[in-house]
Amino acid sequence: MKKPVAGDSPASSLSPCEIPKSLLPIFLKHIAAFIDSLNVVVLARLLPQSHHRRILTASTSAVAASLLSQRQHRLVLAISTPLLQPPAASTRPLLPPDNGIKKNVQGPTFMRKIWARDKQEAIQVEFNDLGQPIDEKSSSELAHFLGAIARNGRYAPLHYKNWIKVPQTYKKEMLTQVQEKFQLPPGQEDWILKSITKKWRNWKSFVKTNYYDPNVSLVEQMKNVPERVHEDQWKELVTFWNSDASKRVSDRNKVSRGHQKMVHRKGKMSFARVAEKKKKELGYYPSRSTLFIECYSKGETPGNEVASQAMVQNRVCLKSINDPTQIVAKGIVRSIDPSTEVGGSRLRPNWCEVHIQVAVEWDEELIRRYGMFETIGDALGAHVAWPLFLVERDESDD
Repeated sequence: MKKPVAGDSPASSLSPCEIPKSLLPIFLKHIAAFIDSLNVVVLARLLPQSHHRRILTASTSAVAASLLSQRQHRLVLAISTPLLQPPAASTRPLLPPDNGIKKNVQGPTFMRKIWARDKQEAIQVEFNDLGQPIDEKSSSELAHFLGAIARNGRYAPLHYKNWIKVPQTYKKEMLTQVQEKFQLPPGQEDWILKSITKKWRNWKSFVKTNYYDPNVSLVEQMKNVPERVHEDQWKELVTFWNSDASKRVSDRNKVSRGHQKMVHRKGKMSFARVAEKKKKELGYYPSRSTLFIECYSKGETPGNEVASQAMVQNRVCLKSINDPTQIVAKGIVRSIDPSTEVGGSRLRPNWCEVHIQVAVEWDEELIRRYGMFETIGDALGAHVAWPLFLVERDESDD
């Protein structure tokens, strides 16, 4: 060993190589712990506060990293040390693969700004006489916030078989959260819960469609926990979906879904908001038929499969405006030209001229009356105007 020379400082007389071998493992352990703590700090800045306790209880950075999304994980890898490794168990993507076609897909909506509000900053929401929100901005925020609650396993557990099974304590807590963030008129609790119910069912359907694979063993399915679903709830969901009872219900629902022909064309805009918009255009509240045409038609062409089937010279069934599943008459389509006149008035887009040959519901009122014709029975043998979305091909004629 080199002897110290007079005038040398203590620091200059030492080198890393002279650390005793017995102390080297301890030294390296402290260095690794320091690096690991830096990674945890990075993770804590990226994750919401609700995950901090899980980070602190994680034994390594790799375990804490498994709490991150793929995008956040790549960010950690870019700014932290090479010691941080991706989680061993891969998760299925939020959306199914698109065969190499890159699409711009909006990520999940968490409504963090709404969650951060206190009761003094609650958003006021305007409702109509039917108890439905109609203000464009606030009603949209309310709808998105209800969706965020429905997708939160803490407030709306996903493992219950149906909404009726969800305990009242959870439903009361959901209402409490909504009432703290929004100023709602009295008596809106039923509407709020109905809206959450629909969003909760849609979320469960999304999770099943994109994460559950009946061809994979139950053990493997339980390992493939979606990022936004609680692990204990996921295990109960998978167990139920694997049961024969669930498969029978699923098959029955698929058949029922196949009977649906009419398609809502207004996206996220509710019927109440469409009606309010139409009211401003017309100067009065729109009728049910006007509202139905507005929501289920698109442009100047038939807006769904039912309408496209109603072609000239086809035998068709006419459906009731009050109950679209009920047949009120049968006849033959004579024209779908908007300029064709029936009873002195033009058809207009998305309507057709029908020659009524069979009256099924004699007392059913005509949607567009003219002359002495007020009911289906009055118009037997005559021509009437009928909306295309309420016209269906007569299968008995095939």
